[in-house]
Amino acid sequence: QASSFYSPHRPPQQPMPPSASIGGKWQQNNRQDDLVIFEGRFSWWAAWCMMIWVVGFIVSTVAMVLSARGSAFEFISEEISFIKDFNPPYGPKEQPSVDANMREINQLFRYRLPQTALFYSLAAASLGLFSVSYFTSYMLLEDQGSKRVVDIGLVISKGVQVYFDRATPVLLFFLFCGG
Repeated sequence: QASSFYSPHRPPQQPMPPSASIGGKWQQNNRQDDLVIFEGRFSWWAAWCMMIWVVGFIVSTVAMVLSARGSAFEFISEEISFIKDFNPPYGPKEQPSVDANMREINQLFRYRLPQTALFYSLAAASLGLFSVSYFTSYMLLEDQGSKRVVDIGLVISKGVQVYFDRATPVLLFFLFCGG
């Protein structure tokens, strides 16, 4: 009987024992060392982050749609002008200087914040951070590989943790003391 999988360039394969088809757990161990696969672990931190970012995305999207239709609440910002120019066309009529028709240097002026762009940015950031949380959870749950691969991953993880432990106080110091 000629097999349709026969190739003259490779030797015929060993027949699979009858117990191999039950559950698909038949493994061929021709090597001396056995390959040990470490199972992944579940991360509640990544699961909570996914939930928070999904809620943030939904809220930001609803607020973005409402602001695009003109139904959202109004954000008005008051800033100091660094230039001499006309008042913003999208600003409120009530300005801090009652008789000022223009923005003057070092004088306060008001303008409406672009809400649609702000809520769009929040929605996009929430979606991106959800993706990060999802793939972090996915990588933690999948099999991690052989012991050598797991050990290399643990060494890298320890190095990153030491880096963050040493760099975070310095960054916070400059952030709060630098203004």
